[in-house]
Amino acid sequence: MEGGNKFHPAMTWEIGSINGASYIMVVPLHIGDPSPLDPSLVLPIPSKLPTDPTLALETLSAAIEAQLDPSIPSSSKLPMQVITAQIRLIHRNAQISLNAARSGTAEERAKLDTVDVDLRTIEYERDRVRDEINRCAEYAYVQP
Repeated sequence: MEGGNKFHPAMTWEIGSINGASYIMVVPLHIGDPSPLDPSLVLPIPSKLPTDPTLALETLSAAIEAQLDPSIPSSSKLPMQVITAQIRLIHRNAQISLNAARSGTAEERAKLDTVDVDLRTIEYERDRVRDEINRCAEYAYVQP
């Protein structure tokens, strides 16, 4: 269920429940471009990329659901510090993978741009030579 937010016009309330426990989350209506100063964007890309971060999401989801379930005793729940550390690790690994993909895409885009410029240059020269050939063909040779 969505409700309006009188405190901030760019936000909406998302209200739901997990295992009978209600939660309220503020969700932005618009997510802007990331800041170039964001440390997640300027992380160096390691030579060996981390494993796919989506593999750890199921375990993390189960730990969060256990944390929210009131029927599970506190002694058998993971501490929140461990859960937040897992979230940070998953986020860091996802960001590294994303940066590696962006870097590879930028390199390939630069190569494509170079090939595109070369192709346009060749097409321009082809059209210029074709025009010259047509002008020569139209030129009427006059006998003296």
